[in-house]
Amino acid sequence: MSQNLDALYLVYSFVNTQEREAELSPARYHIRGVYHDRGAIPVGELQEMAKSIIHENFMELFFNSLDEIKSFGDRLFNDYSAESLYLLSAQDFNLALEATSEASKLSENLKKYGERLVNEDVAKSKGFLSKFFR
Repeated sequence: MSQNLDALYLVYSFVNTQEREAELSPARYHIRGVYHDRGAIPVGELQEMAKSIIHENFMELFFNSLDEIKSFGDRLFNDYSAESLYLLSAQDFNLALEATSEASKLSENLKKYGERLVNEDVAKSKGFLSKFFR
């Protein structure tokens, strides 16, 4: 894929699900979507990327911890050379939407409410090139 993007936004929710036998399964995190300035990354692509992260439910995009989601974020950086990835819970995503009065301010609010992960490879290359191109 390798698209150059400023930022990615990963929206997740914390879920407790009930199995068929009326037992509660362990609480997990579900990725609701990953977005960039051109739209959403298709679910099929996300599922393919999730196969490389060790967990059982890659087709449903469930993860056991935020650390697993962060590992998945590192995997996203392989295919999308974004400078940053912002992790947002569904609640934080909704807060960002509610705080946005103009469409042009949405990414600013998503960055404000999200936890930022930095793509070290892009940051290093920008740091190196910025010495020459100011």
